[in-house]
Parts: sequence; C-alpha cells; structure tokens
Amino acid sequence: MHPAVSVVIPVYNGAPYIGEIVSYLDDQTYRDFEAIMVVDTASNDGSLDVANSIHRDYLRVLSLDTDGRISGPRNFGMGDAKGDFIWFLDADDRPLPEFLERMMCIQRDHDADVVVCNFVYAYDKKKDYRKKSHVYTTTVYDSEGAIQARLDERIPVTTWSKIFRLSLLRDNDIRFRKGWCEDIEHTFRAFTAAKTICYTTEPLYLYYQHPGSFTGNRMNMDSRGVAEQLAYRSLDEAGVRKVDGFDKKVAKVRMRSSGHMSYHTFIGYARGDECREMIHRCLMDPFDAEAFWYLVSPTTYYAAIQVFFKLHYYRDGKFYTKMGGPR
Repeated sequence: MHPAVSVVIPVYNGAPYIGEIVSYLDDQTYRDFEAIMVVDTASNDGSLDVANSIHRDYLRVLSLDTDGRISGPRNFGMGDAKGDFIWFLDADDRPLPEFLERMMCIQRDHDADVVVCNFVYAYDKKKDYRKKSHVYTTTVYDSEGAIQARLDERIPVTTWSKIFRLSLLRDNDIRFRKGWCEDIEHTFRAFTAAKTICYTTEPLYLYYQHPGSFTGNRMNMDSRGVAEQLAYRSLDEAGVRKVDGFDKKVAKVRMRSSGHMSYHTFIGYARGDECREMIHRCLMDPFDAEAFWYLVSPTTYYAAIQVFFKLHYYRDGKFYTKMGGPR
C-alpha cells in the first residue's frame, strides 16, 4: 500500500525545528501520508543526528550532499516519494492540524491537480490567527485562470502552501531550478501543465517570520531580490503558458519585487538599461503612473515599498488573501 500524500521536508541547519515539525505532523488529522526528511550534509548544527534520533512509522530520513539550498533536497525527496500527491513542507513553519485533511478534501471534491491554501505571516507559531466568524471559499481554476490569478497576486507562489499530483510533476519533468526563489518557475510550470487548480481562502499554514530567516540581512535581501528578477525573466524559456497581458503583468511583478533588494542594489537595478527597457516596453503604453514613478524617482519608490512591506505585507497576522465574509 502506498500513501496518499508524500511530505518532503528539506533541512539545512534546522536542528532547533526538527522535533517541532514532526510534532506538527503528529497532529495532522489526516493520517494517510509518509514524510521524507532530506537533511543537507552541509549542516553544521547536528541536524542529521537530531533527525535520526526521531522515530515515527511514517518518517524516513535521507541525507544529501548539497549547497544549503532547498531545491536539491526537494527534488531528491520527490524522486523517492511514493504518494499520489506531494507536499513540500518547510521545517521552520507550522501547518495547522487540518492542513492535509482540508487540502485532500478539496482535491477529491474537484479532482484537482494542484490545491493551494491561504496562509498567515506569523511571528508566534503558537497563536491561532484565524477568526471563527469567517467562512472560507474555494475557487476552481483552469490552467489559464490560475496563471492569471497568480500574476494578479490572488494565489501565492509559495510551494509549501500547495499539494501537487505527483504524476503531474514527474510526467512533465517539473523540478525545482537551482538557486533561490525556486518556487516561481515551479509554480508557473505546474499551473501550465495542470487541468484543475483549486485555491481555498482558509488559512491552513503559518509562515514563520524569524530573525534567522532568509530575508534577515542585506546579503540575503540582494540574493532574493536578484533571484526573483532572474526567475521571472526565465519564465519565457520555461515554457510557461502565455495568458492575456502576461508580459505586462510579469513586468509589474518584477518592478515591485525588486524592492526586496537592499537600497544600493535596487538603485543600480532600477537605473540599469534592462530594467528601464522592460518598463518602457511593457508598462508605458498605455501610460502607467506607478511605472513612471519608478523610473523618475526610484528612491522615493523604494522608500514607499519598504513601508508597505513592513507595515502591511509582512506584518504579524497578515493573511495572504482575505479569508472571506462573516458568517
């Protein structure tokens, strides 16, 4: 008997979180799953020893010699997975106990290839940020609709907020590209290949914001910001479905995501020939006020987007999308 879901958990210097993430899997109300923890041997905090000390019938621990990035362990775990569906879980976050049960229920109801859930930016993993007075809705998309929704920021790009039909990924050779921001190309390619994609506004996952996270220092900001530009630029080469307004929407996403860079790197990018050519070609006919602001005064644009990130987008308790109306 093979499990319905394979849960792949990449670990790099994640020793403090290993016991906790296993406890969150213990709490899952849906039990037909296996978990594959892939520990990067470059870890120097004893992650492999900690992982091997935990014994669960559903858990297998594998090791991989890689470079501290999660694309390799995710791909490795996918190759070893035995489930019909696959979930790529991050070790330092918290899925709610109902995550798998709700996601698989939606999958069965709509025969979905991909199911995506809402999530919470959380600074406290023990807190329940949900409001019981809200009802949750599920939107069913075809391939083109899901890509449009992603470009309009109505569906998250994050891999851990999704379950995928494993055969969809294997049959279409959809793997994680090497480097940072590997979620971007993976999500667009999966949506291109899928027939049915569902998104639920129910927040089933706490995306933990902690001081040691990837965006916690200037070097990581630059790595993330530059990687996002490269990932979105590569979508043409990746064979992603071109929906109406695709180039314009990708240009707008690239313009806004460049705000993840540190200030000096951002200014160099915003004043560079490639960025300016992209904006003139994709966003200035017809005239776009935000793009004009970006070109004329990148310094004030950067200041404004940093305020937006800090006070709104990444604030504690922020849901990726609104949960729904009151009961």
